[in-house]
Amino acid sequence: MTNKNIKPSVLKGSINLGFFGALWMVYPAFNFANGLQYVAISVIAINIIIIIFSIIKLRRLPSASNVKQSEEDLNTFYKVVRYQWIAILLSGVVLSLLQLQQFTAFTVMIIVGLHFWPLAKVFKQKVYYLTTILIILSGTLGIIFSGDKTEQVSYVPFVATSIILLLTVLYLLITTYGRNNKH
Repeated sequence: MTNKNIKPSVLKGSINLGFFGALWMVYPAFNFANGLQYVAISVIAINIIIIIFSIIKLRRLPSASNVKQSEEDLNTFYKVVRYQWIAILLSGVVLSLLQLQQFTAFTVMIIVGLHFWPLAKVFKQKVYYLTTILIILSGTLGIIFSGDKTEQVSYVPFVATSIILLLTVLYLLITTYGRNNKH
């Protein structure tokens, strides 16, 4: 495998997906019962390993191979992320005003899921369309079942979102490195 075939955007995306994948699993990790807690901590550990792997690989790339994304793509990416954070902040305010704070995390999941849709086109990653649908479904199910008093059920959307992000990053890394190993 040669470094010139590695996509820096996939490595940078892996760092972001790994970070947020671990972040979504923190709440269940501290609240699960014994056996499930170890599973949650393992998922966090896998995400941290992916982050470290991606940082090491990215730092080893020659600066010439760290080709800049087109300015239009970067502007679109920053615009999507900016709108995502505005939507997250506004939804938090609105839900608080309506005294519906129990839906905040699930609403954030839906917004996060939505932000992958335009990124699929920007980064030419069709897997992001599936990621969008699955995370939106996870957040929606969280809202539907948030009235369930079974504590373990309330963690399902957090776990699902974390695992969706983990599977997305693994798919990106495996398909990128798999293609590069064939050369």
